Amino acid sequence: MMTIKVNRIGYFHRSIQFVVVLYATVYVLWYAQGYQDYDNARGVFYVKVKGYGQTEGGVVYDAADIVVPPLEPESVFITTALVRTIQQRDICVSSSKCVNDSGCVSLESTEGLILSTCNKTSPITSTGYCLMNGWCPAENDSVSGTDYLHHLDNVSLFIRSSGNYLAFDYSFSDPLNPVPGRNLFYFKDLFKGTQFTQDNCTKLGCIITLNIDWTCDLNKGNCLPTYKFYGTNLGFNYREIIYHNSTTRELTKIYGLKLLVTVSGVGGKFSFFRLVIALGSNLALVTACTLITDLILLAWFRGTLQQRKYDHFGGEATNPQTDNPKPMSY
Repeated sequence: MMTIKVNRIGYFHRSIQFVVVLYATVYVLWYAQGYQDYDNARGVFYVKVKGYGQTEGGVVYDAADIVVPPLEPESVFITTALVRTIQQRDICVSSSKCVNDSGCVSLESTEGLILSTCNKTSPITSTGYCLMNGWCPAENDSVSGTDYLHHLDNVSLFIRSSGNYLAFDYSFSDPLNPVPGRNLFYFKDLFKGTQFTQDNCTKLGCIITLNIDWTCDLNKGNCLPTYKFYGTNLGFNYREIIYHNSTTRELTKIYGLKLLVTVSGVGGKFSFFRLVIALGSNLALVTACTLITDLILLAWFRGTLQQRKYDHFGGEATNPQTDNPKPMSY
């Protein structure tokens, strides 16, 4: 073994060893918690809605009315506006404009079967509307002030989640009773942290996602969830039909807030096996520091290394490439 005394190389060697040790202690063990084993949470939830809404006409809708359908997988829907149209099977005007009968020929519509007849309100008008065979009158697709539900701020949602970490045999759950700020939310709270406003969502409908995150350090015992709302889509509605008989029906276009709920999380717990792996891998990095130093010696200090090698064996340094060797005698 040969010892080479070069201060710059020594300082460099100790410096990279210090960086590796700092990386192992600060990042791997402290920040990344490399001594822990991890498992993904598996959870479920249920939602209870209470409260009411009221139209400008004084019609009150309670929780059973505004939560439709009453049971929906992984989500809940809260009605904010309703547009009703009473329809009968008949012939009536459509929303397709025309100038004469030829403008209605081969015309297609989602409202019903367009007839080749242009209906004008008076002979002096230049345009009219094509007649159609279908459900009449055509659906009222515009939302007016009388269609909105007011006083929705009193609507509350009790969201209780529970689950477990199977790898650690650890279970978690929300309290059985509502706790404001944790598992009890009011309608206005659903828009916090999203790009939507309550007014826009009431008029157009919207989809909001709630993520319940149960990420926690199981070494510390009790875990508490965090709740975060995300605006997914502005604009959401669907239609509901009630048939009175074969020729009469009630068509309702329903706007509202669709709340999607997800339960996620990552649980970490101390593992001696993980600790040994983390320490062993970083010890290997410390050992590699010597190899890195040797490579730098060979690349940048070849001349100095060669000279120290000759001096190491004592006597006058000779260079076999330049000095003439003495003849050997027998």
